[in-house]
Amino acid sequence: MKIMREAVKSDEFSVDEQSMPANELLGDLPLKLHQSTPAREAYEAALKEAPNRFNSLYRAALSAQLEGKEDLAKSYFARLVTVADPGTKRREF
Repeated sequence: MKIMREAVKSDEFSVDEQSMPANELLGDLPLKLHQSTPAREAYEAALKEAPNRFNSLYRAALSAQLEGKEDLAKSYFARLVTVADPGTKRREF
């Protein structure tokens, strides 16, 4: 994780439709390991770079839910609903 955090600090590229925020990638590993706090913090950092990114919002909500922060999880899920395409077929919905 330490090496990954250092790599995120040196990420000089901006986020576009074909790239992922480095912090989002950083959040994926702790989320898979059920380490919800560092995962949520990484997704929140990713959301500062790309505020309406579906994956970051969804995973931030999941992380908050795992932490027992239901109000925070609800706020992320609510934001997710507002940014998602109304006709989405994503399995998260």
